[in-house]
Amino acid sequence: MSVHHSDFTTHDIDAVKRFYVELLGFENHEHDPQFNYLWVQTGGTSSIGFMPPMQGMGEAPPPKEPTLYFIVDDVDRAYATLSARGVMFEGPPADMPWGHRVVRTTVGG
Repeated sequence: MSVHHSDFTTHDIDAVKRFYVELLGFENHEHDPQFNYLWVQTGGTSSIGFMPPMQGMGEAPPPKEPTLYFIVDDVDRAYATLSARGVMFEGPPADMPWGHRVVRTTVGG
């Protein structure tokens, strides 16, 4: 079993689209204006979707922001490229005790 798509709610589709499409550079995306739904392909068989909370469904208290992990060949190069595009990071790439090299940002990044 594997997860290939996840949906999230947002009150700012334009900001989410700017982040994933313009800043991160995911080129394959579609926006359905009828439902104000944004679909972004993040890999060969993976994607994420965003839409406003649905009317009549109520709205739970905001959950903690989801954590998404993007795997790249070279974290330092990705950091430099995305920084040049205007993505703001919490700090430079760092080696983690478990062996990964990571860098963190948020959708508002």
